[in-house]
Amino acid sequence: MVKWEDIREDLFEATLTVLLPLTKEQQEDIVRFMNERGHQTNWNAIRFQVTQVTQVPQIAMPRILQKWDSEVHEDILLALVKHWAPRPDDWRAVMATLQAQGYTFSESAL
Repeated sequence: MVKWEDIREDLFEATLTVLLPLTKEQQEDIVRFMNERGHQTNWNAIRFQVTQVTQVPQIAMPRILQKWDSEVHEDILLALVKHWAPRPDDWRAVMATLQAQGYTFSESAL
């Protein structure tokens, strides 16, 4: 079953596709709403996003959403370590960060 969080972007895109073009008053209302929600923005910044959202389906292949789970994060980290070959001082810095987060394993365990 589709979760609400998974359809918000599609709903946003559908709404814009149906309602565009927006009047100047509607643009100001949107900016006001976003500012009231704590997003310090203006119409030019929003317009850039709106333009991207409404034009992407016309010029790009279908969107493929990547689910960012722990397995993906692990694969990314392994690829980084494999191709960037951290120096000993890099490993020490990594270990210091991990120990500050409460991990107790040794550098050789990595």
